[in-house]
Amino acid sequence: MVRQNDLKPTIEYVPPPQKSLRSYAKAVCEALARQRDDPTLASNEVISGLANFLEVITRIQAKHLSKGDEALDDATEYE
Repeated sequence: MVRQNDLKPTIEYVPPPQKSLRSYAKAVCEALARQRDDPTLASNEVISGLANFLEVITRIQAKHLSKGDEALDDATEYE
């Protein structure tokens, strides 16, 4: 018999909103463009690419955390 105390609470992680990711990507790209003195790093294409990448990564991470898995990669040692 399963007791109430033995059940883990269900936690569902959700990725940040796309608008937040785009805003963050824009800030990162603009800072990098200033730092490297390269305005092409703040182009809409670069900002969109970074925002899309962040969206994919945050969705994967949210799904992984919601499942309650220990790690994405079980390998702890590298040769």
